[in-house]
Amino acid sequence: MDERRRAPVGLDRDAVIHSQRHSMSKKTPKNKPKRSSKRKTSPHLRPEPAQLRAIERLLEAEDFAKAIERVQQLVQRFPDHGGAQGLLIKALRGGQGSQFAAVVVHDWADRHPQSLFAQEQLLVYAVEGHCLMLAERVAEQVRALGGEAPYGFPLSDEIKTALCTLVDGTRADEAAMVQFDRARLCMNGFAFSKALRYLEDLELTSARNNRITCLFHLERIDEALALALESWRRDDENLFALGWAASLRLYLGDVEGASGLCTRLAMMTARRVDEALPQLIALLLLDQPEAAWTAYERTVDTPWWEGVQDLTTATMTHLGACAAARCGELKQARRLWQEIEQASPGFALAAENRLAAADAETLLPSALEMHNAIPASRFSAMRNQVQAQRTHQAEKTLIGLSASNAYLRALYINGSEPLRQAVSLVLMHRLQQHDTAVAEVLRELVRLPIGTSNDRFKMLKALREAGQLGEDELIEFWDRDELRAIKLFEMEVHREPTDSGLLEALDSLLDEARDDYNDFQFNACESKLQSILASFPNHPQTLLMLASIRHMARRRTEAEQLLRQAIEANPDYLLARCNLARALIMRGDLEAASDLLEGHREQHRIHILDLIHLNGTLAMLESARGEDEVAESQLNLIESFIEDDHEAEQLEQVRRLVNHVKAKREGFFGRTLRALARR
Repeated sequence: MDERRRAPVGLDRDAVIHSQRHSMSKKTPKNKPKRSSKRKTSPHLRPEPAQLRAIERLLEAEDFAKAIERVQQLVQRFPDHGGAQGLLIKALRGGQGSQFAAVVVHDWADRHPQSLFAQEQLLVYAVEGHCLMLAERVAEQVRALGGEAPYGFPLSDEIKTALCTLVDGTRADEAAMVQFDRARLCMNGFAFSKALRYLEDLELTSARNNRITCLFHLERIDEALALALESWRRDDENLFALGWAASLRLYLGDVEGASGLCTRLAMMTARRVDEALPQLIALLLLDQPEAAWTAYERTVDTPWWEGVQDLTTATMTHLGACAAARCGELKQARRLWQEIEQASPGFALAAENRLAAADAETLLPSALEMHNAIPASRFSAMRNQVQAQRTHQAEKTLIGLSASNAYLRALYINGSEPLRQAVSLVLMHRLQQHDTAVAEVLRELVRLPIGTSNDRFKMLKALREAGQLGEDELIEFWDRDELRAIKLFEMEVHREPTDSGLLEALDSLLDEARDDYNDFQFNACESKLQSILASFPNHPQTLLMLASIRHMARRRTEAEQLLRQAIEANPDYLLARCNLARALIMRGDLEAASDLLEGHREQHRIHILDLIHLNGTLAMLESARGEDEVAESQLNLIESFIEDDHEAEQLEQVRRLVNHVKAKREGFFGRTLRALARR
């Protein structure tokens, strides 16, 4: 997961400025033996210099994750040590972004109101985050402590009047706007509990709006919806609240109720960018791209849009481009994404979508990132668990998400690649837990040109294992550039050890022969194989291993004879059929190769290695016929079953064979032309 995250798109800034934010716990570990009371509070206690130097070395090496972990432990033990606090701020800024460092600075300055250095640091971060009313108050404190405030402070009466003027034209109290800025600083750092405490006493429209966002990210969804509806009833032009109300109803599974808000949502024009974002998001989530595109066009025609340039407007433009793309207006979408790339080069989704749209006729673009779609309380827990390498715990945290299937479906269609991966895990887990309603969602998603073929095969596999696909059922599946009707063969893939069928002594001799083979001791290997064949002349695994030795010695006719012998005596021995078919493919006898595999393409139960070799050989056959997309589909199907390194290595060997077939088919001139085309 990318640690550098933008502010939640559901942040209402009221007087139009932007900001950033995260918090540190001030608690000490409980239930520890107490040696003396001054251990916790004495200002003379300090970290060892070696501990601080070790963290400095981590910062120099830009190992921010480890530096954050180490310095957080020090700060928890020595909360008033300036050096440790400074290292924590530096580590957070480098590893997660300035918004997280800003909250630590804010907490530090709040605990040390008489520290000039702490107040100066807070002033820097408040200005950087455009929390100018907070910066005005901190600059006053800096001057009182004998410091110098930067140019521009104190603010002019005109600027303060503009900052305190609300969207309805009324003027807020300066102290209220300072508190509002503190809440924004915390929200930008995902410290939503802290932000909520600052917002609760503020009777401002924007404060109520931001409480909606905080409640969502704290997973208090019912409370967030109730507040959104109340805020909209107070002010029926409040698109921020109305957009959130529609999204929250969808989150809770009330699709009809969410759709019922769309008519009003689609016809209104936002009064400022903070209201336009929830409006567009809700319309996209509710499959209303035409309404979203029209709303975007109305927004950019408003007088307040002209000249507004920050990350929030870049996000707005990106959502407008996504709406345009889903309406088929790819030229418009590419133009908007290009504008974002020029203005905000770090906006990854814009660049990814523009590249994806370069040659596409249709596109379902990535509109939303994970931190804006999944409650941050859960997202942050997952991030911390992944960083601590507790992957299983992170997966349990993810699948505990309470969002409805309808909301998850909307996120998959509109989400970034990491968000789609997370959503698919949740949906497939629910299917395993016998939530049969998920089956229809997955059936729809495999039809869409989103993600990779491998992702879609995994969904089909989950449907099959849950008994949600009939044995002979044709299912529509997006394969490369078109929608195909395919039959997913019904086979149970197992990994049980196979019985050689030999007596115990000869079985041990076969194991020794395998060891010799893997150690390239081919003479010793063949001697043991011949001993086995003396007693069991048609033993399939023995004949296959001997054929492999002949093949490597370039005695290929003998190798093929041994394979035919194995097949004749053991018609169901798939590995021998696959190896012989590969030999036939490499010399161009495609019909004979196809005949060998006929009747073995679909089995009800198959070992994983047989599956790899069977579908790998079929991929070689399709590639030899020039059907590269079909070949790739076969390889993707194999990949959906891979579970360990050995199986992955077998798949890579198969891929190399398929590439070899393709190169052989194209020949020298074909490869040369492809190389020229790439220049």
